[in-house]
Amino acid sequence: MVAYDRTASAARPRHALVRWWARGMSRTLTCSALLLASAFPAASAFAQTITLAAPPASVTGPIAETAANVLYQGLNITEGAVPVTAFPYVTEEYFVSGTASGQPYATRMLVRRPRNVADFSGVVVAEAMHTSGRALIFEWSRESVLTRGHVFVEIPTSAANIASMRAFNDARYAALSIPLASQANEIIAQFGALMKTNGRPGGWLPGYAVRKVTLMGTSASSGTVRNYMAVHPTVRLNDGKTSPVYDGYLVTSTNGNTKLPFLDVPIIQMPTQTEVRTWAEEGIQYRRSDGDEPNNQFRLYEVAGMAHNNARENPGFLGDPCTKPVSSFPAGAFTALALNHLVQWVDKGIKPPHAPAPIATDGNTFGDGPFLALDANGNATGGIRNVYIHD
Repeated sequence: MVAYDRTASAARPRHALVRWWARGMSRTLTCSALLLASAFPAASAFAQTITLAAPPASVTGPIAETAANVLYQGLNITEGAVPVTAFPYVTEEYFVSGTASGQPYATRMLVRRPRNVADFSGVVVAEAMHTSGRALIFEWSRESVLTRGHVFVEIPTSAANIASMRAFNDARYAALSIPLASQANEIIAQFGALMKTNGRPGGWLPGYAVRKVTLMGTSASSGTVRNYMAVHPTVRLNDGKTSPVYDGYLVTSTNGNTKLPFLDVPIIQMPTQTEVRTWAEEGIQYRRSDGDEPNNQFRLYEVAGMAHNNARENPGFLGDPCTKPVSSFPAGAFTALALNHLVQWVDKGIKPPHAPAPIATDGNTFGDGPFLALDANGNATGGIRNVYIHD
């Protein structure tokens, strides 16, 4: 078990996934607060204010699990699908507390790590927990993540997340609390700073040398990640170089019709056909050109036929409660591809392929219903083509 208080002078750990597509802590005397303000050195008269992310004040764990005191896995996997337990991984839980937005918080950190340290890829794939209480990108693309040896970290950032855990096991999670929505960005930054401390004395996961850390979210949690991306330029590591806390971002089923920010790390955005259809009538504003420049490393992947949700990965739709059949499009496989492209970009400098075109719109609903340009089979034209869309 690791139990340490970052307000102390030292830490004391005691824990002994179509062809074109497939190419594809700072130590301080007092760290109870997330941020330590400093000025970013700039030639202009308008120097940018940088805040330095410190790890959470306290991290305790792994928290013991018994038959009567089970940890919340945050997954809902379809029957017969490959479970996490089929992989040589260890799942552990840590209780994390600190101060964010001027108020105390207490949450948990779920870590899924290769059992053998030698199998670790060097990359931590972190995900902001969805309001449903699940890590949906991991849930849908777990086979890819776990096959590649990444460490996965789930970050609960809201009262709704805590409520999901307490509904599962109130006794285990009774002490956890995130009282303010405004605490989310600071919690995410603190978690990132903690993950980046590995490879140093007192690291949170001894022996796992972390090179890169990515952050991802889908649907509602894509909004959580988008909110954090807004502060990415000014929340940095206290490593002498003001390096980014997170080295890249993946957002899927993205909410909102505005462009993502231009950042100094790679971003992959994967809106589904649902989002394209949603915004087509008023005009799609979220699209922006791909880029490979230092401050514009960006790919937009719109997958034709991919729905916001589906019955293949989400067992909640297996009973088919809708008037029309729920999509069984393999959204998880395409999400995994996007994540793998991001990791390769961030860690190896391998630039992902460009999508051939966005999903096409026609500006009217005549004869077909949506504002999408459909083919003779009723399928969307443009976008990333795949075997589920017949040309």
